[in-house]
Parts: sequence; C-alpha cells; structure tokens
Amino acid sequence: MGTAASRVVVRPAHKLDADDFRRLPLAKLRPGQPLRFPIHSDDGMLLLSEGSPITERILQILEQRGHRSILVHRMEPAAGISVEPLGKLTEVPESRPGNSVGIHNKISRQLDCDLAERIHKYKDRQESPLIKDLPHLGTEPYSEKLAQEIYTKHESFVGGLKDSVQQILQANPEGGAQIEAVLADYLKLLVEDIDLFASFASTPTLTSYPHRHSLHVAMLSLAMGARAGLGEEAMRSLGLGSLLHDVGMLRVPKSIWNSRQPLTAQQQITVMAHPIYTVEMISQVDSIPTEVRYVAYHVHERGNSQGYPRRIPGDLIHPLSRIVSAADQYVALLSERPYRAAVQPYKAVESLVRNVSQGRIDAESVRLLLQTVSLYPVGSYVILSNGQLAKVLRTNSSRYDRPVVRTWPRRTEPTDESGDVINLIDEPTLTVTEAVPSPVVG
Repeated sequence: MGTAASRVVVRPAHKLDADDFRRLPLAKLRPGQPLRFPIHSDDGMLLLSEGSPITERILQILEQRGHRSILVHRMEPAAGISVEPLGKLTEVPESRPGNSVGIHNKISRQLDCDLAERIHKYKDRQESPLIKDLPHLGTEPYSEKLAQEIYTKHESFVGGLKDSVQQILQANPEGGAQIEAVLADYLKLLVEDIDLFASFASTPTLTSYPHRHSLHVAMLSLAMGARAGLGEEAMRSLGLGSLLHDVGMLRVPKSIWNSRQPLTAQQQITVMAHPIYTVEMISQVDSIPTEVRYVAYHVHERGNSQGYPRRIPGDLIHPLSRIVSAADQYVALLSERPYRAAVQPYKAVESLVRNVSQGRIDAESVRLLLQTVSLYPVGSYVILSNGQLAKVLRTNSSRYDRPVVRTWPRRTEPTDESGDVINLIDEPTLTVTEAVPSPVVG
C-alpha cells in the first residue's frame, strides 16, 4: 500500500485538503447515489466530479482501468462504511529502544517526583464499574444504523479534536470541555455494541495525524477499560489521556513524522521528547484532571525500561498508561505510515503477544486487548478448516482463538452479507487455519 492520501491534488474551488480524504475499496461505492464530493485515483487524478451519478457501469469501467481503491471525501454519503483493517504487511518492523530524554520542564519534574505516590493512590482507589453490563450480542449482526452513527460522529470528531487542541494550546478551558464531550459520546456508542465500536478503532488511516490516530487509540483504550471494569473516574482519565497522549507531536517538525526515511539519532530524540511537550500543554487547562498528565506521560514507556522519555521500569508506569500503550502500539501497527505499509491485524496481535514474553509490554493490558479484538481481530479475515473465507465479527472474551465469524460462499464477493454467521465456540470441529489480508483491495 502506498501513501496516496498524502498526495491528493484537489481543485482550489473545493477548498479541501488531503486530510479530508480516505482511501476506500472501489467495491464500497454505492450505486444509485450522486457524489457530493469529487473522487480521485490513488495518484490524485480526478476520476469523477461532484454531482456525478454512481452506476454499475461506471464502477465496472473504473475497475477495468485498474482502480481497486479510490480516494473519497471522508463525509461522502455514497461511500460505504468500511469496518475492516486493510493492512497486508506480514513482517512487523522492529521497534528501536527508547532513550532517556535530557529535557525537562516544571511539569515533568513534578510528575517524576510524585510518580510513586500517584500510582499508590490509584491502586488504592476503589470504584464500581462505570459500565456494569457490557452488551453480549452473540451472533447478532451489526446494526447498520449504529454503524452509520459511529462513523459520522467519529469523522466529525477528527476536525473537532483539532479545534480542541488549538484551544488547549491557548490555555482556553473550552478545549477541555470539548474533549470531555467527545469522551461522553464515545462511551454512549461503546455500550451499544462493543465489537462494532472496536472494529472502528481497528481501521485507522494515514490522514490527520496525530488527531485521527489519537481518536482510534482512545476508542480501543475505552473498550479495553470497559472490559477491565474500570470505574467512572478511571475511565475519564483513560479516555482523556488517550485522546491527548500525542498532542506534543504538534511541536515536532512535520517533516520528521512525515519522513519516508529512517530517522536519524537526533530526529529520534526530538520525537521522544513529545510526551514532555504533551504534559506541558495539557497542564494549561485546569479542568483536565492531574491524573491525565501521568497517563499521557507514560504511554511510550516500556516494561523493560526501554521506553521514553524516562526509561522508567514497568512497576512505575501508570496502570492506565499500560492500557493506552497496548492500544497505541496495536493501532500504530495497523496504520499505514509514510515509510511502511500497514501490518496485517493478526500479525500485529502476534507481535504484541511476543513482546509480553520479552517484557516490552504489560501482560494484563495485552490480555484486555485480546478480550476486546480477539486473536483474529474484529473486521479481519480468516480461512476456516473447511476452506471457507470468513470475516471476524465478534469476540469471545474467554476464547481468543474462537471468535464469531461470517462465512461467504466462494461464488460471492467477500463483501456480500449472505453468508452464515457462526460462533466457533459452538462448532468444536471448525477452527481457524490461517489469517489473511482483506480480499477487498487487490
């Protein structure tokens, strides 16, 4: 997969930029609707202008010309909702050890001094679960209405988070209030269908970094926190910390995090300083709880003391940060980057499980991740022992390797929803034999 979304060429009259677009499989365009926005090829060439009707014949012509995926406006109603990760890379890039960054500000010094006390207070706190009854929907299909609501709100949050962060940069309390509103909406959607919610979290795209990335990390972190039975105060800190954990990247030159080449040692140090910038920025808004600073500060620390910015040992990493860290690493692997393609979901999970044994990541947080997305992540594809292609729809939290899947007869397209929904726990003779990339994009 390339990075076409960053190369979009848009006519000035539309007043749009690359962040307004997402890559979409051609098969996801819905015939019978006119386009509200133009669509482009992967290299930025205009294919259809706004107002053009979508017909089966037009889709056939585009496919004959070799267009498997296109660039559409993120709010285009003619574009079907995609809740499947499109990563195909099977080799997980080796992560480099972090360094202790020799940069401090008043806030980071205070956080370092009060760390042990803060973690002790968190562990002593007792709260009843905020979400007492997680939905158990068995083999029930996703609600198209709910999927549309999640998608619409999520896309509106991308621009909203940008505005909120700008407010925070100006020490305006409105920024904190806006982010609290995003968090409240996410929690309402989560309790409707946690599997559908997690599937959206697992479909990141390259555009609008770091805001879109942070939203996906927050969705997954909240779903994991719900699985963990966290209380109201903890869920609030978890949600705000995950939404804000990367805002310090806005002080890192864009040329660095958009680089197509391996970073130099100095560039790495620049990136590793961003959690320090983050806590300085969010500390300007009094309405954001102090605990959120600790959560955001530790997301990139690692259990084997190989993280950043302080290389602290695992027992001093805030417990909520450990959840966000697992979600962040998973979403990052599923995300396309300027220097690499997106990783296949199963390979991303496999990598995190392997990192547990090497002390790089918290075992309990990876267990929560598996309960939330399964060993074969929701939205991804597998081959069953009877040879059928299937898409993972729901998790079985007690059996990571036996999710709920929808199968397709080979005579149909993999996006056809005429297949059977099977709970693999109820079919002991049927197993997953292979995880495969999404067949929707060639």
